[in-house]
Amino acid sequence: MKSFFCLFLLGSSFQGLAQPSHEQADLIIRVSASLNCSVNSAFEYFSNNQLLEKWLAVKADVEMKEGGRYELFWSPDDPDPTNNSTYGCKVLALEKPYYFNLEWRGNKDHKGFMNNVRPLTNVTVILYPEDGGTKVTLLHTGWRQGQDWRGAYAFFTKAWTGAFQSLEKLVNDSSAERMADNQKWFCYYLRLSDKYKDPAAWNEQSNKIIEEHAQWLENLGQQGILLLAGRTLVEPGNENLFGVAFIKAKDLEEAKRILAPDPAVLAGIQNAMVLPYSMGIRYFANIKD
Repeated sequence: MKSFFCLFLLGSSFQGLAQPSHEQADLIIRVSASLNCSVNSAFEYFSNNQLLEKWLAVKADVEMKEGGRYELFWSPDDPDPTNNSTYGCKVLALEKPYYFNLEWRGNKDHKGFMNNVRPLTNVTVILYPEDGGTKVTLLHTGWRQGQDWRGAYAFFTKAWTGAFQSLEKLVNDSSAERMADNQKWFCYYLRLSDKYKDPAAWNEQSNKIIEEHAQWLENLGQQGILLLAGRTLVEPGNENLFGVAFIKAKDLEEAKRILAPDPAVLAGIQNAMVLPYSMGIRYFANIKD
């Protein structure tokens, strides 16, 4: 995040508007990262506000759906929200978790020409499984002709390269740390919110979110974070209905960050607590499918 932030603020000043040309439209910024996580988890680093703020922006306000906001801020206290931000940018296309496409604006030094053309420059992100992890490729297109645009192109090439290096380090270092023996255990305790204790409150949308919740937990398992997860086999409305999962993290703050994107909790279907846990007696070999 810091490398992208610094680059975003320190670009040279450019002025004036430029018209598109075939020569400049052919320019494409292309950067890639190899992440030690599942595709679904990798997608969260581009769609979850808390995770975006870990590597790409100081503040994120993203609504990951077609037509949704994709607003990132590197100077969130600036009274002009268009300075050093993607303020006003939208998600143009989405095929979760493998692809999304969005508008992109220039920073304070580039906005005079980058933000006054239509269409704006365009960012496409493609995610696909590779060697047990995920390959992420970003394409930034829509560059025009002229000295100002060439400067902006060079600036964003360096900025995206630094940002993806930060992303790769964040994900892969965290993955390596979780494999270390000094990781601590945490208990993730879930109960239905009052509304969803009533079986009549359930519909196709809420059932879909629970499926996403289950897939999200599966992804944590694939990353080596989750040991097991499940729930008591009673029906909604029963006071003994609850879910529990056990994860490894370096501390409580990281455990909360890991568990923050839970779709069921974000949708208000479940309430959650994250508690430190002592794994005193271990018979993992007794766990069978």
